[in-house]
Amino acid sequence: MDTGNLCHEFCLGSEATLADGYFLGATIGTCTDFVAKSRAFFRHPTFSIFAGLQGDITSDGIVVEYTRRAEDSLKEPNYGTGTVTISDDEQKYIENGHSVFKQNDAVMIFAGFDGDNIPRFSGVIRDIQLQSGSNVQVLSIAELGYRLRTSKTSGDHSVYDSPKLLIDYLGSKARIGEIVYEDESGPPTTFTFGQTFLSLRTFWAMMHGAALCISYLQHFDEKGRLNLTRRTSFEDTGYTFTDSEIESLKYLQLAKLINHKTIDYIQSIRPEFTAGDGVVAGQHTRSGIDSTSKHKYGEFENQETDELIGTWSNAGLMIDQTLDYFPYPRQICRMTIRALPQLQIGDRIFISSDKMSIYGYFIIIGLHERISVTSYTGTYIIISAGERF
Repeated sequence: MDTGNLCHEFCLGSEATLADGYFLGATIGTCTDFVAKSRAFFRHPTFSIFAGLQGDITSDGIVVEYTRRAEDSLKEPNYGTGTVTISDDEQKYIENGHSVFKQNDAVMIFAGFDGDNIPRFSGVIRDIQLQSGSNVQVLSIAELGYRLRTSKTSGDHSVYDSPKLLIDYLGSKARIGEIVYEDESGPPTTFTFGQTFLSLRTFWAMMHGAALCISYLQHFDEKGRLNLTRRTSFEDTGYTFTDSEIESLKYLQLAKLINHKTIDYIQSIRPEFTAGDGVVAGQHTRSGIDSTSKHKYGEFENQETDELIGTWSNAGLMIDQTLDYFPYPRQICRMTIRALPQLQIGDRIFISSDKMSIYGYFIIIGLHERISVTSYTGTYIIISAGERF
């Protein structure tokens, strides 16, 4: 670490005089060491942008911003979005008054410091804006969830009767590339849908329904791959953030708390169930309660209906998984730091903030980063991990 002080030798013309009792060569000034704020002390942010048939457009990039996210509750998640602002003084990206960039062109962003860049966002161009009176173009970008949400299907999907089969099929139709499953040979493959004749809805919504059945999260990673992982999974980074690294740390809200789960499923109970099973013929609702959580925090009910949750056993599995994960309050906070490009969704970090009196493990569930030639900042949405009290 570069350090320095304000000590210097007394000479004629210094702020003191001989009358003050100093002699030539004496040391005067403030001699307390400090960290030198020289430019050499800081790393320089760098980034690379690749877009469509134009390839590398890094040299014309001004500012890049993007958001990637996962969903902390059971509702349908949003896909990541962002913008790329480029300067086109030489009119390289204009033909016949129109941008050479096209909707659905691939885009990939790398970022880091001092030229050591790694992937941070991958997706497609969603829209192009030409700013009048200037040579600036703004590319609106999105993860491939955008393509999944604009594609729809319905009808008989009985050939695709497991989460992996259905998601792989929809992914191939939408041309989203590689899909990464946690424990691929486990629940994504072994779980069987109760019914597969589906009403018209988006590919994204169907994938969400399939992930709900096995309590998996869906989100895109930095390379543009759809990830399906257990809600309880995380990658332990070993990073600890203190007040010296944290620019801002703000509590946002309590995460979803569920201690009473009710599911309406498709198929009615058949007569072969006995009275001892506690169900009746024709029943198509199942519920469960976490009594400990209910007595401590009050009742927080959540209701679910999805075509893919088709049977009594399907509903029971989802109820058990929900009540295992959601019956305790977790905190959601927003942390801003000088960006650390290796941080990813699903990473576990430790927060030790004396200023905010926040101490504990948190998992990253969302990130927003802004990069220019002079700055690279990161804002991370984090959720407290491991509460069981």
